Amino acid sequence: MSEIVKYRPDIDGLRALAVLPVVLFHAGFGFFSGGFVGVDVFFVISGYLITLILTKEISERRFSLLKFYDRRVRRILPAYFLVAIITSLFALWLLPPVMLSEYGGYLISTAVFLSNFYFRFKADYFSPRSDENLLLHTWSLSVEEQFYIVWPLVLFVLLLPVFEKWRRPLLFLFFLGSLALASFAAVYRPEAAFYYSPLRAWELLLGAFVALQFFPVQTQVRAERAAAAGLAMIVSAALFYGSDMIIFPGLSALLPCGGAALIIWAGEDGRKTHVGEFLSSKPLVKIGLISYSLYLWHWPIFALAKIYLNRDLSIPEGAVLVLVSFAAAWLSWRFVEQRFKQRGPSVLALEIRSVATGVLSLLLLAGIGWFLVAKDGLPGRADASTLKAQIEAPKKWKLTTACLIDRSSMAEPNEERCRFGDTTPGRPLVVLWGDSHANQYAPALDAIGKNLGFGVLQLTKQSCGPLLASDVVEMGTKGDIACNNFREKTLARIVGDPAISAVVLAGMWSLSGEALLHQQASLQKVVSRITASGKDIILVGSPPRFPNGGGRCLIIERFYGRGDAACYTHTDEERARLAPVTRSLAAIAESSKHVHLFLPMEEFCDDRWCRPVVDGHVAFRDVHHLNVYGAVHLVPMLSVIFRQIRWPASGMP
Repeated sequence: MSEIVKYRPDIDGLRALAVLPVVLFHAGFGFFSGGFVGVDVFFVISGYLITLILTKEISERRFSLLKFYDRRVRRILPAYFLVAIITSLFALWLLPPVMLSEYGGYLISTAVFLSNFYFRFKADYFSPRSDENLLLHTWSLSVEEQFYIVWPLVLFVLLLPVFEKWRRPLLFLFFLGSLALASFAAVYRPEAAFYYSPLRAWELLLGAFVALQFFPVQTQVRAERAAAAGLAMIVSAALFYGSDMIIFPGLSALLPCGGAALIIWAGEDGRKTHVGEFLSSKPLVKIGLISYSLYLWHWPIFALAKIYLNRDLSIPEGAVLVLVSFAAAWLSWRFVEQRFKQRGPSVLALEIRSVATGVLSLLLLAGIGWFLVAKDGLPGRADASTLKAQIEAPKKWKLTTACLIDRSSMAEPNEERCRFGDTTPGRPLVVLWGDSHANQYAPALDAIGKNLGFGVLQLTKQSCGPLLASDVVEMGTKGDIACNNFREKTLARIVGDPAISAVVLAGMWSLSGEALLHQQASLQKVVSRITASGKDIILVGSPPRFPNGGGRCLIIERFYGRGDAACYTHTDEERARLAPVTRSLAAIAESSKHVHLFLPMEEFCDDRWCRPVVDGHVAFRDVHHLNVYGAVHLVPMLSVIFRQIRWPASGMP
């Protein structure tokens, strides 16, 4: 905390309460399922401290943007620069070229504090796993720095006497607007709600309200109750929230953020509470002091370990890496953060030099990132088999972008563009209906259609399987509504079009429990309506799953010279995992002689292993999506089934 405001050890303890759940959550300790809320607590603390410092300086007519950014540079950049440089060295050593090139893009975005927007725009349905992004955690730093660009000037203006009457109403309006937008986006655009700084601004403003004394003066009794309630709110969110938490970050984030604000408010004016005394204990204060460095170090340490091991961490491994993170954080705090901490009065020349040095260090990081991108991740570090896997693994269906509609989009598929196979007028038409697991079979249908003489119309939507619209379990989010609408229109389109001879139904099928029962009932109704309209159905089962990442796994294993075996899965285990849904689909297929069941798993598995490689080519993009090579491998078996379909007399030869 800056020396221009009175030091509060309980806030360092609150920092510890924020960072510990984050670190343990990322280390894989399941009891902190909501550990991610620690970042929200940090936002409240940051908003409070920055506003407290700025308010004091403005009131004493000592405010200077240069001085403000000098403090920010000294506080943020030295430790961050060290972590970024060391992470880059490890990335150069441990990342295959394609991943190193991706890392270069991440490094550029973090160097200009735009990583939150970059990660949002780079997020794709087929993106690499987020825990492979060594700098993913920097999104929160970008949010704060973007806030710091705007907030000092806004606060300076609002603290002018002319705005005294309107200060609170305007700030509450900003707060409510940000909270409302965040809550709305959490339902309709969850990625934007998570990453965008305007939608996180209300969390920082909540801390600012405490610093601006917008809340009444506490009595001791109220302070004790507020602090106890605040602690309970943060702990309950960290323990009981989950990654599927609805309206987060929005209304649901009020619990941890409100808890942080209550604890800070309770300790105002030097007031002591039992919770404050607990947070002021030496162990928590010491963790709080290194919390920034701990936050910076823990994520790349965990991510690099997961990449090298090519799997998730075990609990013992996670525990060891937590200790490593603490050691790195202490060293960083002791020899870097403390070294650059400002002491004594500010000097203009030193402030200018500090800010200039900070800018140059960021430009250096951006330059390193640009070099890694421009050089394609330095492919000379990899052998031929790795480079081949890099080329083949991501090869997706050429019409994926156009014909696999975003789940939340209300847009209609472009039927003219999403027709392929034999596009000769008058040829029979096959519809491919489903989600991304249907989209992956499009290259096979394209090849078969051109060979056998039928056209294909692709009607696919992300995370929206071919079920009845009326049977959607959860309604309300934009994605649910858009999916429901798509299902209804697609089924009506199929049933009502006499030009359609057959339908291929594929999806990421539920595997067990009530979801499977619901799915079977809904899918049976879909099948009955389609077959009643005189059309055949090819019902496609699930492909094998490769938990280590499919093609991504092959790239990593080959880069390390370890071969492909770690990327395989046991055939018996995979058959057992898929057995419930396979039986469910078989029961539906047996309900009509015009329903044909195709099980793609059998084409990638022998008696012992399921492999993400066929005929010398990588066949899977990721854990469970085929690439073009995997899809084309299915052409012979699918062709046999297509020859069994009831084609119109003028259609198939």
